[in-house]
Amino acid sequence: MNLKPGAADHLSYWEVADKHDVSKSTLQCLVNGGISMSAFNASKQRLTHAEEHIVVDFCLESADWGFPLIPSPMYRNVQIIFSLHGWAMNIYH
Repeated sequence: MNLKPGAADHLSYWEVADKHDVSKSTLQCLVNGGISMSAFNASKQRLTHAEEHIVVDFCLESADWGFPLIPSPMYRNVQIIFSLHGWAMNIYH
């Protein structure tokens, strides 16, 4: 698509989205001040990446020692991390 100088001001959401291989609704949302779905989902994350790694490493180390964790002990360990932050844990098992 060859554009004349200044013509970019007249592109529709469809044209820009097609040119950059993104959805029209995502582009329109971001242009109007919204956030991406991945940013929204990241905002709901309760554990930091470091805490996630601690939980995963603990699970893997337990399995290496021959004690693979079943969900209940794993939830207890995550509960400890949540309680250190003063958060309520909304995981039911």
